[in-house]
Amino acid sequence: MRLPLLFYANMTVFDSHLAKERIWFWLVLATAVATATLFYFAPNKNIGSDPKYTLVVSRAILHDGSIRLDNQLSDFDNFRITEIQGHHYYTFPYGTSLIVTPFVWAAEKLGHDVRQFPDEVIVQKWLLAATGAILVLLCWAILHTYLAPNVSWMLTLVLVWGSVLASTFGSALWNLNLTVLLILAAIWLLVQHHSGNATTVRPILLGLLLFFAFLCRPTASVFIVIVFLYLLIWNRREIWLTAGVALLGLIGFMLYNQAVMGQPLPPYYLPQRLESRTPFAWAFWGLLFSPSRGLFVFSPVLLYMFVWGMLRFKTIERQTRQIMGLILLWFVVYLIVIARFDHWWGGFSYGPRLLTGLMPAVVWLTAVAWPHHPHNQRHPVLSNTIFTLLVVFSIYSHLYVGLFDTTAYAWNGTSLPPNIDRAPQYLFDWRYPQFLATETQLCQRHDDFMSQLRTQNRYILSTYPSGYTMLAKDGAVLATLGLHPAWMKSERAEIRQVEPASFLNHTYLPMVASGSPLYFLPQGWNMPADGRMKSACAPATLMMGTVESTLLSQSWQGSIVLESEAEQTVQIFVNNQPVTLLDLQESQTSYTFTIPPNTFSSMGENQIQIIPSSDEKRTNPQVWDAPPIYFYGLTLRDGI
Repeated sequence: MRLPLLFYANMTVFDSHLAKERIWFWLVLATAVATATLFYFAPNKNIGSDPKYTLVVSRAILHDGSIRLDNQLSDFDNFRITEIQGHHYYTFPYGTSLIVTPFVWAAEKLGHDVRQFPDEVIVQKWLLAATGAILVLLCWAILHTYLAPNVSWMLTLVLVWGSVLASTFGSALWNLNLTVLLILAAIWLLVQHHSGNATTVRPILLGLLLFFAFLCRPTASVFIVIVFLYLLIWNRREIWLTAGVALLGLIGFMLYNQAVMGQPLPPYYLPQRLESRTPFAWAFWGLLFSPSRGLFVFSPVLLYMFVWGMLRFKTIERQTRQIMGLILLWFVVYLIVIARFDHWWGGFSYGPRLLTGLMPAVVWLTAVAWPHHPHNQRHPVLSNTIFTLLVVFSIYSHLYVGLFDTTAYAWNGTSLPPNIDRAPQYLFDWRYPQFLATETQLCQRHDDFMSQLRTQNRYILSTYPSGYTMLAKDGAVLATLGLHPAWMKSERAEIRQVEPASFLNHTYLPMVASGSPLYFLPQGWNMPADGRMKSACAPATLMMGTVESTLLSQSWQGSIVLESEAEQTVQIFVNNQPVTLLDLQESQTSYTFTIPPNTFSSMGENQIQIIPSSDEKRTNPQVWDAPPIYFYGLTLRDGI
């Protein structure tokens, strides 16, 4: 009688275990759906950046049987298009485009034309949401190979929502998205083998995953080397088939490129891209600890996990240490590769976007090392409290700020200079960290940037000619101004530092010295759009050049065209002297005002400032907190 009782007892335990597994699986599935929903609806989208035309390449494959975009687009004058031998190609890797081609076909059947940007946005949003859901499932599958389902779910939430995976996957269909998914799928095959759940790494499938990961992004080659080292140590029998499949795909890829482009590899895959103007130490430190691109600054929970993993490295069994050693090698080599990239900060993005490709290493490291986490510590309450706070901040940083706080994206200089690509020193400036971006902070940084432009003579304003009309569209010159730091050594950087003494009566910009006079620069305005500039900071200023000394004693008349989003009164100051009050209307209107004699200066710049009537501050710009106004143009005439 005892055996049957024991049998039924075991069956009860087994059924209970299955029930719990099912509960956690459904919770993970719900988390995947929630992640997809958050990614889809998040307002911070970079679809108009590098990923634009990803789906147009898919359409070219469908309709032209080629990756050439000659028949798909009419405008090829942008950084996303590369011309090779008279044909036009997508600048970035086309692996993602190839993989999602069936989805573009389905989208066309539903009436979407991805050549139209609004349609491409819709389809990309569906695809990035799908990749987000798959990301959650793959991370959980890897972690659950070694850990209990509840711990696996918790760590999946931390690693996806609290890392650059969220802020990258949720912003666009980057080529990183599918690269990460393919690498995670390959890691799952490896951990199944390492844990004893499978006797094979499925070499054909593994080889295909490695090839397509490289096709999506060439930096996957670092992981490919790690996989071959793993197989060399633990499964030499299957290394040749894995390598053969991957090599066969690579040969086919190179032959196709040779036939289509006349070269075996597209320019994006060539090592010349790893020629950086930034000293290696600066870039390496910036990727890990800078206030606006640092991996451990935006996700401090990863630093916590990394530190305790290193502290307990020697106490872990030998085979796990070897796995951890391979992962750490991957981590370091990948960092070195990205640090050698000239654009290591990833341009207009949020946080350490280019380190998204490292997150599969973090997931794998967590899976094998977490079972050895010292859960029974001397001070468990303190340790758990610190861990929880770091998790909360990491999730806040990436899931909320990275995807839902539009100011964090504006920090890149999308509308209010500086452009982070032209002033990358702000990546290291703790006064203006991206994850703490506010409108006030952006105005203060803008003021700092414009002040440095003036003090370093990075532009020269020409003497203002009476009767000249300053148009809002001319303010676009701000986009060309930069403050490249001294550590960015290049011929272009040296040209920018030339003293402009010989160009006092001409335009002098950091990149070019031309004969077209530069009569004014805006400060405190967003970049021009639709022929107008929108007020962003108070005061909203028009910085003019000098005025001829013979005209200083005369009165001037100003004619300014403004529009307000709501009726309001604004004050106009010239060189900090009050000139007039204007009652603005909710339509484009021309207003006139008189400037008294001796208000202008012939010794330096002249400033025309517009501030809300309730704001008495005319220094240290703050956010324009009144109804926004729009500037169209201003004409000044002497002798009135």
